[in-house]
Amino acid sequence: DEGLAKDRLFILAAVQRNGAALAYAESSLRADPEVVLAAVQSDGTALSHAAAVLQADRNFVLSAVCRNSKAFLVVAPEWQSDYNFALDAVTRNASALPLLSPRFQEDHEFLLAALARNGDTLRYVDESFQNDQQLILSAVESDSAALRYVDETLRGDRDFVLGALQRNAEVLPYVVDTLQEDPEFMLEALRRNFWVLKNANPALRHNSGFMLKALNANKGTLQLVGSELWEDRNFVLQATKVFGEALRFASDDLQQDKAFITKVVQGNGMALPFVTNLSQNEEVALAAVRSRPEAMRYVHEDCRRSRTFILKAVSRTGASLAYVPQQFRKDREVVLAAVQNDGVALAYAAAELQSSREVALAAIERNANAAVEPSLWQERDFALAAIERNSEAVLHCPQDFQEDRGFLYYAVQRNGDALRFMDEIYRYDHALVLAAIQNDGTALRYAGEFMRQDRRFVLEALRQNAMALPYVPEEFWQDRSFLLAAARRNPEALLQVDEALRKDRNFMLAAVGERGEALASCASVLLEHQDFLLQAIEVSPEAFAHVPEDLKQDADFVLAALKRNGAALRFAAEKFRKDPAVVLAAVQRKPEALRHASEDLRHNHDFVLSAVRANGASLAHAGNEMRSNREIVLAAVRRDGVALAYASEELRGDAEVLAAAAASDASSLQYASETMRNEYENPLGSMRTGAPGSALRHIGEQLQRFVSPIRPRIQ
Repeated sequence: DEGLAKDRLFILAAVQRNGAALAYAESSLRADPEVVLAAVQSDGTALSHAAAVLQADRNFVLSAVCRNSKAFLVVAPEWQSDYNFALDAVTRNASALPLLSPRFQEDHEFLLAALARNGDTLRYVDESFQNDQQLILSAVESDSAALRYVDETLRGDRDFVLGALQRNAEVLPYVVDTLQEDPEFMLEALRRNFWVLKNANPALRHNSGFMLKALNANKGTLQLVGSELWEDRNFVLQATKVFGEALRFASDDLQQDKAFITKVVQGNGMALPFVTNLSQNEEVALAAVRSRPEAMRYVHEDCRRSRTFILKAVSRTGASLAYVPQQFRKDREVVLAAVQNDGVALAYAAAELQSSREVALAAIERNANAAVEPSLWQERDFALAAIERNSEAVLHCPQDFQEDRGFLYYAVQRNGDALRFMDEIYRYDHALVLAAIQNDGTALRYAGEFMRQDRRFVLEALRQNAMALPYVPEEFWQDRSFLLAAARRNPEALLQVDEALRKDRNFMLAAVGERGEALASCASVLLEHQDFLLQAIEVSPEAFAHVPEDLKQDADFVLAALKRNGAALRFAAEKFRKDPAVVLAAVQRKPEALRHASEDLRHNHDFVLSAVRANGASLAHAGNEMRSNREIVLAAVRRDGVALAYASEELRGDAEVLAAAAASDASSLQYASETMRNEYENPLGSMRTGAPGSALRHIGEQLQRFVSPIRPRIQ
């Protein structure tokens, strides 16, 4: 009916049911875009019935293809073969791809461009391209759902899926479950694209352990943390260690808790900018700066203007000087405090302070690489003072200083460790190396290798400093004779040897024999055995000084020790040196023990008489007046004629004393007084020409004529 062909509403309804009906519509309606598009939606080929003006309109034709891909079949041939038109068509409607010329369907670059615009195109690509990862990744980047059309094997491929998620986090729901449930995989995915978390299992966002790992993987996950975790003290504390900004999300209660906030900034000073209620608190600010020097930039302005606060801050963290207001970098006290904490801080001081000797040396002590004014290094005294504070300063001295043996010798005398920063030639300089070791035993490790293998040199090094022992070559440690020689030179060296050797009874007795002080180096287990200690004292009286304190106060032990070696009395407690019985026991063993008795005993007539009867030679150590006492001297020479040598001049001329001495030991008459010798000048003269001792024997014979018979010598 002609009337119906012109009725727009009727035609619109008709073409919606059957697009081909457009062919029977009045020409004006076939030029109506709405009517034509309705027809195309029902039947793509209906586009062929549209007015020529619409079929020539590129945008309209693309809209038709968008409604129904089959419209592409009836577009102008020149457009069907046009690369850009074909690309636009697929962009509007992915299902148009199978309708394109095979030239486009098989063109990898075309497909790559099409998929980048419309990922859904993936389901229409030829089977030969189904597993092309480049094409798939291009598709999922534009449309995550495109992963649905990928083979399950590929959707379970860890590396491929990570690449897909990196391009589009919304791909996750289409990934195989085994990967979605793998925490390590999820963390790696988050590291590449934190938005993956938004599409992950919601439970993960509320899992504190997982979320802390997620924060380490990607800062972006901060905004995806479950809200209740920001009320968890431990979680917030750990999260802020990773990113200070995490404090911004903490609950109000935590933000107002001073103790908690202090802990937070101690863990990460860069959380300070996100402190709200306590930003002016000095304790919080100092804790933040100590953790991170650069936090000084975020300290409240009131604190930054306070000299007291700045001094506290740089004393704890010298590097914070870099961030303080300019006037404090010119403040000598502030700069000194900073460099004493961290020498690097000198670089941030004002130029006039960088050239200050005092400030520069304080900085070098902390860090030899401190930014010292170069001219200071040209001063010999400054360079030596610097090395004394920090051995590495050698490397910053002028080359002529580093090649000056005299300078280097003075340097190692001040700091032996400086040897390690010197040229190798000086490590073979015998005197220089020993000077270094004398100052610092550890310097032995920097001596030339040949010197360290030289037994005599190493022993000399140990004599200079026992602390060198840990650095002697390993083969010496196995040589007991070497270790004993080391102990002779410096007993403290034994403190450095293996404990097993210090438990060895025979070795330690031999060491004590070399130097009694070696007993101090014994393993504690040996010091628990009194028989060992007594043997040690018998070998060396000095060992007594190093026995356990309780035994030094034990009368029985002390008496036993002195019977072994009376000379040990000098190391006994005062109370024992006052005890007559103890001292007498010592004197019987060693006459010189009397020298270490108390002054009262050494001047006590009866005691000294007992002492010389026990050991005549002890007369040498009695008080002066005792050596002039005829009774005491007679007792002494009767016990040991040689004791005559210690009698007073007067008694050495006493006939009875001389006779008693001669009876004990004829050779003792050589100690007779000069007067007595002169009286028998001829016999003495004959001694010069006759047999040795003839004059003394003559004196003895003459004395026998007027001296009563000598009593038998007491055994």
